Amino acid sequence: MLTFSCNVAGAPGCRTRKRRRWIPVSMALVDPARVGMGAYRLSNDTQKHRRALETALVSGVQVIDTAASWGDGRSEQLIGEVLEELLSESKVSREEVLIVSKGGYLEGFELRNRQQQNRIPQNAVPFSTEGLYSLDPEFLKSQISSSLQRLRTDYVDYYLIQNPEVLLEGLLVLDDITTKEDKRIQAKQDQFAKQLEDAFAVLEVQCQSGRIRGYGISSNIFVETWNDNPIGIACDQILSLAQSAADRVGVENHNFKIIQMPANLLERSAFDSNGAFGWAKRNEIRVGITRPFNAYSDARNCSMRLTRAFPVTAYKKELEKILRDLNDNGMEDLAAVLKQCDSMKGEFFSIIDFQNTMSGSIMPYITELLKQKKEINAVLVSEANGFFDT
Repeated sequence: MLTFSCNVAGAPGCRTRKRRRWIPVSMALVDPARVGMGAYRLSNDTQKHRRALETALVSGVQVIDTAASWGDGRSEQLIGEVLEELLSESKVSREEVLIVSKGGYLEGFELRNRQQQNRIPQNAVPFSTEGLYSLDPEFLKSQISSSLQRLRTDYVDYYLIQNPEVLLEGLLVLDDITTKEDKRIQAKQDQFAKQLEDAFAVLEVQCQSGRIRGYGISSNIFVETWNDNPIGIACDQILSLAQSAADRVGVENHNFKIIQMPANLLERSAFDSNGAFGWAKRNEIRVGITRPFNAYSDARNCSMRLTRAFPVTAYKKELEKILRDLNDNGMEDLAAVLKQCDSMKGEFFSIIDFQNTMSGSIMPYITELLKQKKEINAVLVSEANGFFDT
């Protein structure tokens, strides 16, 4: 698909708009300040990833989302290296970039290192054959220190506990609790809540020291109460745990500021009447959306992509062919309009903006151009119209 500008010379009724710092996302154009770049697959040993991050930051993207365990720390290392370079060149300022990182998982190099030193955190539970999960206070503080070092910054804006439901599920598995009816579930939920409050207390202290500006939870399973899902993160408990943690460390108001959750065309439960989005809005908690372009299906037990990359090469070839045919057949005016539309693509605010401009301004102008021609090549006109409708 194309993103065309409505600002076409000679087209009556076209609006002239000041050029802004937009980046295209499919047909929808969005303010980069409201878009975050997820760094799950980014690594400092891949130049393409480095260029992508640089482009995002200088284009105005202000939120970078990462985690201590992503890429065995290489995701955070890349962000630190790129941000340090852009700061030194005054291309961005640290205050303009909101860094989100996360902790809880213990795997890869750090797990092997701790095993060799016999420093496995207390209460760690396995989440796979090659990884552990823990909210042990000392482990959490260590993860924050390591993240700051890799990110080459004095603070992160938000530090999230990553998928704490993994801990709750692990506690249930360790005692072979497999059904909702098992009466031992409540005791394990209480144990989990205590560990979560302890983790919040650590994060409150980190807020007071200035190493983080706020904290929250990133989870795939937010629920209203544990009655909805015994291994979900119960929204009705989060803020009371956060305030209890703040009280423990002598802080008047807690610093729980944000939640992250999946939301896309298929995963929409967060927006149900009793979903996490409504809870967050009522409590003035910031919401970060994950997995906007792919979804996880419980029914299929797999991840599904919801978008595909636009074939830029095919688009350019088609454009060149149509421009050549139009010019060869004496329709230079139409070719000029098409070429100018292409050169100014990227300024529409939405697909609706694009459609309104095409139907209200550009297509009437093209129709008037064609009426002035004594002989109209129907095939070429059809191709050009089809190109605009793509």
